Amino acid sequence: MSKKRNYQTKSVPDEIHQKLLYIGQLVKQTRLAYGLRQIDFAKQQGISKNSLQNLEYGKNVTLVTLLTIIHEIYSPKEFFEDIE
Repeated sequence: MSKKRNYQTKSVPDEIHQKLLYIGQLVKQTRLAYGLRQIDFAKQQGISKNSLQNLEYGKNVTLVTLLTIIHEIYSPKEFFEDIE
């Protein structure tokens, strides 16, 4: 018999969620500017298509995915200045 784990999920504060949505839109705009499908862009960046979709939708984004994208396609300094 397997044990079910009861994970409690905390909701993300609205301000953080809005920034994640904004970041996702920036990433999507960049991908579209290159004329790439999600699968091709994700492979190019070394992440899964699901991770890219989550990032573009601002949901369930891992820190690793976020930092990978920022490092690969943006200057981190300019990126963080832009989202403030």
